[in-house]
Amino acid sequence: MNGVRIPPAVLSSLSKAVVAMLIGAAVIYVASNNIIKQVSQIQQQRIALRVLDRRYNTAASLRQELSQLGPNEDRIKKAFLPVENIPDFISALESVARQSSINQTVKFGTPTPFPHPELQLSTIDFDVALAGTVDMFRNYLKTYQQLPYLTEIVSLTLTSTSRLGWDESATISFRARLYTGSLQET
Repeated sequence: MNGVRIPPAVLSSLSKAVVAMLIGAAVIYVASNNIIKQVSQIQQQRIALRVLDRRYNTAASLRQELSQLGPNEDRIKKAFLPVENIPDFISALESVARQSSINQTVKFGTPTPFPHPELQLSTIDFDVALAGTVDMFRNYLKTYQQLPYLTEIVSLTLTSTSRLGWDESATISFRARLYTGSLQET
């Protein structure tokens, strides 16, 4: 066979060039992976910084708004009924039902700590079942919203079996949440 003979010096130079290219490719691959990791870390740090900045701004805004409460501050603090004073709230609910001439049944759950322990608050879910007309219920709600306690109505169901609809008789039930505890000075 008639072959071309490559001098050993050229083969040595070619092999050195190939090894250098492979080493260069490996260095570039490792460097690019490091760059990708660093960029990802920087992006995560920026996101965390934005979240912290929003939290800080929200907290600062809330502090400013709370400082502007003035005479309503005591009223707001009193809206968080101490857990041991739940009978006062029950009496208030009974009074609302009497004033509205509506039959009422109330069931309370157990206190649950508020998701932000630094506030030293808890919530108590309760269910209220009412029997009466829609007008009675409307009066009940008007009086209920005047209560000096912080509550939240979570769900509401209104049903009627009468052919005349809600105006004659209805069963109204709602699930609500009472916020209890005390706001501490920070």
